[in-house]
Amino acid sequence: MADEREGRRAEAQGMPPEEGGAPERQAAEAAGAEQAARAEQLRALGRARRRRATAAVVGVVALVLLAAFVVRNAQPVEVNFVFLTRHPRLIWVMMACAVLGGIVGYVLGSPRRRERRERFRGHRT
Repeated sequence: MADEREGRRAEAQGMPPEEGGAPERQAAEAAGAEQAARAEQLRALGRARRRRATAAVVGVVALVLLAAFVVRNAQPVEVNFVFLTRHPRLIWVMMACAVLGGIVGYVLGSPRRRERRERFRGHRT
């Protein structure tokens, strides 16, 4: 209604009226752009929410599997060291082997990483 008054006022002052309702069209385009931006933001939030939910489900499944693994491997086993014999739980033996394997893998991989880093620096300069 205010736009109609402005159009009439412009005509009364001898100014040509704006063609095709440009203010309305601009307002509609701006509202459409805002609505599209809002819709895209909602889609992004939905994707982030699905990712978090998936990560939570995977985490819970992993914890359940880990708990079952620990319970199933809790029996004591005999471990013969060079000069002594011990009876730790199997899960601790497996954990120690995993940690030692990770350390050995890291140490053996360090020279390759160092060489790659030096080659990369050589190509940059």
